[in-house]
Amino acid sequence: MIRVLQLGFTQNLGGIEMIIMNIYRNIDRNKIQFDFIDDCGEIYFKNEILQMGGRVIPIPTRRENYLENRKIINELMSSGEYAAVHCNCLAVANIDFVKAALRFGKTVPIVHSHQDMKLRHLKSEILHRYNRKWMSNKPIVRLACSRQAANWIHGKKVTESGKVTIIQNAINVEKFKYSAQTELEYRKELDLEDKFVVGCVGRFAYQKNYEFLAEVFSEIKKRKSNAVLVCVGGDGGMEDTVLSIFNEKKIMDSVILLGIREDVENIMQVFDTFVLPSRWEGLGIVYIEAQAAGIMSFASDVVPQEAKVTDLLHYISLNESKEAWAEEILRLGMDYKKRDTTNEIRLAGYDIISIAKKMQDIYLQIGDNG
Repeated sequence: MIRVLQLGFTQNLGGIEMIIMNIYRNIDRNKIQFDFIDDCGEIYFKNEILQMGGRVIPIPTRRENYLENRKIINELMSSGEYAAVHCNCLAVANIDFVKAALRFGKTVPIVHSHQDMKLRHLKSEILHRYNRKWMSNKPIVRLACSRQAANWIHGKKVTESGKVTIIQNAINVEKFKYSAQTELEYRKELDLEDKFVVGCVGRFAYQKNYEFLAEVFSEIKKRKSNAVLVCVGGDGGMEDTVLSIFNEKKIMDSVILLGIREDVENIMQVFDTFVLPSRWEGLGIVYIEAQAAGIMSFASDVVPQEAKVTDLLHYISLNESKEAWAEEILRLGMDYKKRDTTNEIRLAGYDIISIAKKMQDIYLQIGDNG
């Protein structure tokens, strides 16, 4: 059996956490085991990881204790215990594990891009660009969830050379399959009977652009009096700002904040439309989930085209007005009847079973070569 060290988990239930855990649940754990770095206090899914035979390794951040951080990284990468270190990246401003793995030569670094983003701090941007260039000719396994995400982490030249493998952000398709019974049950539980439900799933983070969503929903509410906005996700630094907009627009009584939930696939069943006007996305697994649930969905035009796997996802420019967004959402969403789209999702290659097999083959190939 080989072991793979996973990086990039946080305390939150985010896209990276869902993707890697979906893979972990569906690989052959008699052949491959995962361990996880915890540099945030307690990573999400810790208990499930331990139950599945994985280990959670605490490490201080560089800022908390630089010497201890470096010591643990060197010990892990020099031990020979790990066939690979799987770096799940939003950016590459910090690649200490990659450098240590290459220096000791006992562990293969996998650099997996999950994002196409804009860094908001100049120092991070400079480090990201420097490290991206430094990695361009190194013996690294390069993965990405889309071509845009590949360009961001690996560079356009490397991506176009064919050195990056695209690994779709897959989901458990069957879990999201539309169920009229589940919709009825959850509408009753959430007191949403006879409501037009606009749904959103994502952290209250700058990236997700909830500020604009609040403006759009305010316009929807003017046109559709029984409209309700249901938000699923934790705070990403912008919750207070967004709540102040809800209050300013006097729509707070039509907003339901559910926080972090592990039954997202069931909550989605009550959405009449799914709206997430992100400022950027590497792919946006939540758009795949919404389409798998048969929901009429709306994304900003910066979201990669790979996210459109059915005719249910519609792109609207962020340059369009809030009124234009509201009118388009209502035009397409008002009379739409949800349907089973799971076969379309599978055919597009977003079923976790096939993606887990693809990742398992990558890990085993690394193990064989080691």
